Amino acid sequence: MRYLYILCVLAFCSIYSASGQDDKGKLSGKVLSAEGKPAVGISVLIKNTPWGQSTKEGGDFSMTAPAGTYTLLVQGVGYQQISVPVTVKSNQTTFVGAIVIQEKSESLDDVVVTGQFTPQSVKNSVYQVRTISHEQIRLRGATNVQTILNTELGMRFSNDLTLGTSDVQLMGMSGQNVKVLLDGVPMVDRGSTRESIGQIDINTIDRIEIVEGPMSVNYGSDALAGVINIITKKGRKRC
Repeated sequence: MRYLYILCVLAFCSIYSASGQDDKGKLSGKVLSAEGKPAVGISVLIKNTPWGQSTKEGGDFSMTAPAGTYTLLVQGVGYQQISVPVTVKSNQTTFVGAIVIQEKSESLDDVVVTGQFTPQSVKNSVYQVRTISHEQIRLRGATNVQTILNTELGMRFSNDLTLGTSDVQLMGMSGQNVKVLLDGVPMVDRGSTRESIGQIDINTIDRIEIVEGPMSVNYGSDALAGVINIITKKGRKRC
């Protein structure tokens, strides 16, 4: 009796499995680009189901799914999504045919990168600006510009004892990468070092503005590290 029960269960499972297979069909097709070339790696999915596949070499796809009417979603990175209605028939292969997928064209607005060309307050400036006021200069008891700047973050001075010259470093760069202005006018140095900083009388300075970062758009290629703008008491009305 026990063996008879087992045989009945196996027979029932076999019949159920066979009926389940009868309810399935095959779906196949090909995905092509707009130029008529095979599109490889394109996702072909049956909407709202777990069935799907990526196109293989040659743009072909083939999958098994239960019989019924579905919507086939064809999509890929850089391509427009396409919806194709399909019907899967039991024990039959449904050939969808060639599906042409179009590239996705996205129009972007023109982007123009420019420098700040009009006077702005420090609050509204697009650059990182530090200002050393006349009062700060007085409280530090400095005797020259080098003493003032040497205490600023990111600024260092290197001295050449042989030539008796000194050069300023801003953001790790020195020499012709740092531009020095006096009342907005570039100061001229004989060499690559910025010796002109030491030639300015500290008693005439109203404030010092330090602009960090590349300023080549506004001031030329020698302002890669930034700009040091020394504003005198005489020139403060003009700046």
